[in-house]
Amino acid sequence: KNEFPSILTASGDIYCSGSEGCAYVGAINGRNIHCTGSQSCRSEVRKLGPLVPDNNIYCHALNGCYDAEIQIGKKALCGGRTACSYSQIKGGVGVHCDGGQSCQNAEMIRQRKFIYC
Repeated sequence: KNEFPSILTASGDIYCSGSEGCAYVGAINGRNIHCTGSQSCRSEVRKLGPLVPDNNIYCHALNGCYDAEIQIGKKALCGGRTACSYSQIKGGVGVHCDGGQSCQNAEMIRQRKFIYC
């Protein structure tokens, strides 16, 4: 039995631009992941698979990456309101929290250089 409902993988960029476009997908793997639609990459930490960009993840919409497990290669850019709230963000060079309450109650683990809020 597969633990995750599905896995979305690409060697290039992945664009989740519609409302809930990639929400609750088991795991998303790509060069860069763009979560620009409302709740487009919303997930459930420890229940669904991680969002794993080789480089960057762009969470630029309301609840874009809300409650997601994110394992970043370089940067997580959380520009939407509550975009990365309640998420678990692991690794990478750093995290930008530029939106209103964009990283509220987020857990950040092992960023190598910076966290900007």
